[in-house]
Amino acid sequence: MRFQRVGPLFAILLAFVVSVSLVSVLHSDDAVDTALLVSVDVSNSVDEHRYRLQMEGIAAALEDSVVMDAILNGPHSAILFSLVEWSDRPKVAIPWTKIATKAEANTIARSASSHATKGEPLR
Repeated sequence: MRFQRVGPLFAILLAFVVSVSLVSVLHSDDAVDTALLVSVDVSNSVDEHRYRLQMEGIAAALEDSVVMDAILNGPHSAILFSLVEWSDRPKVAIPWTKIATKAEANTIARSASSHATKGEPLR
């Protein structure tokens, strides 16, 4: 019942955080094919194992050759990526970052996979 009241407020707050951070990135002249926001649940209902599973899954997706082909073969050969952790309030863990090479994707993947403990800042 509590989630039903908080859900719409959370969605509005998350949209605000995303739009404010995206506006600063979009001032550049660099075009991208999409802006991908990944949201990770860090609430008390998620234990360390499930948290690691989420982060390792994100890392694996960014390192996947099919995903990289999709990123690199779009009209602009690039995407924007951001990761938000949320519980009571959203927290930007990885700010909007352009991915236009495998090396850039691997850097973000390493950041996600090395973040093994819930609550630690991403590197």
